[in-house]
Amino acid sequence: MMGLLMFFGSFAGLWVWTVKERGEWNLVFANIAGVFSGLMVGSLLLMLHSRLFEPELADAKAIPSLFGFLIIVATGYGTWKVIALGNHTPGNQLVRHIIGGLAGVFTALLVTIYVAGYVAGKP
Repeated sequence: MMGLLMFFGSFAGLWVWTVKERGEWNLVFANIAGVFSGLMVGSLLLMLHSRLFEPELADAKAIPSLFGFLIIVATGYGTWKVIALGNHTPGNQLVRHIIGGLAGVFTALLVTIYVAGYVAGKP
């Protein structure tokens, strides 16, 4: 129970802090970044709490799969954002978003293959 309170407290706190400190970012992107950062920190605290204080409930397979998922999503989103929004060349914005989305999906697939091989290769 205490682990869940730590998870939701850190998740919500980091989400709100990220949105408040967004600077020049769009509100949508700040919320997406806040959700992912809160999810990563909250899940890390939940896993540490379960390992330290509730070792009988800790699942050894949960750590690689959760962080693998977060790495895949962050890589795809980051690639899309860099290509679609980081390039300030004149041109059609829709085309940049489509190219960025396709590149993000491609890099997420590559990272999925890498993470799956890394997790499957461990005994």
